[in-house]
Amino acid sequence: MSPRQQRGVERLLPRRSKPLVTLIPHGVDLTRFAATPGLEGASNGRLRLLYAGRLDCATKGVHWLPGILSRLRLKGVDVQLDIAGDGPDRESLFRSLDRQGVRAWVNWMGALPEREMEECLLQQDVLVLPSRVEGFPNILVEAMAAGVVPVASRIPGVTDFIVDHGRDGDLCSIGRPEEFAEAIAALWRDRGRLGRMAQEARRTVEDRFTMGRMGRDYDALFREVLAEPIPDVQPRPLSEFRIERAYRSGMGRFLPRRLKNAIRSVVRR
Repeated sequence: MSPRQQRGVERLLPRRSKPLVTLIPHGVDLTRFAATPGLEGASNGRLRLLYAGRLDCATKGVHWLPGILSRLRLKGVDVQLDIAGDGPDRESLFRSLDRQGVRAWVNWMGALPEREMEECLLQQDVLVLPSRVEGFPNILVEAMAAGVVPVASRIPGVTDFIVDHGRDGDLCSIGRPEEFAEAIAALWRDRGRLGRMAQEARRTVEDRFTMGRMGRDYDALFREVLAEPIPDVQPRPLSEFRIERAYRSGMGRFLPRRLKNAIRSVVRR
């Protein structure tokens, strides 16, 4: 679904002259969203900021949301953060929001059914996605289809494959709440730019991430494979399967979160 996944699978396969892995990103049903997004974002008033997904620190980076929100308040940004989702770190997230004094600007909606999620997206200005790791974040392209401008972690081969930084969204370094806050504050200060980026986000999905394009890609792949002779290959044993490193639990689970984040900050420099 993304170049990062494609490269990961290709590394497991025997070397051949012809690639065996086809890249087919997910598609969005555009009929679920308004055709003229960005009008709300172009208006004045409170900025509607959305996080949608699993409330999990290890992969989704939700523990950075309080820091992003507190920095936005210090910059004078009039913002409300809507949180749609649930997960194992919900309680610790809300304790952190309380400690940083920004709980009053958060609206937690829980896990929403599909139709309610679509309606929620149509009311938002900016999607914040502070993930550490993603395969292909469906919420990212769905938000862009609804004209919601993404401010996301720069994940090579994933978010930088979907978002054209500065045109239809902004990409920030993983684990840098100040970068996220500044990118969001810049959109709040320049509502004209926010509206233009919302239109570009929708256009990106129309050009690259529609259901029709995905269906045509799969149809072409199936026809190509059916026309080929049956390959003489043996499946690799299940014992060789390994969970991707980013998803594994290691010794780091015994370290305090603040220490782990401090170590990550030093390593990234």
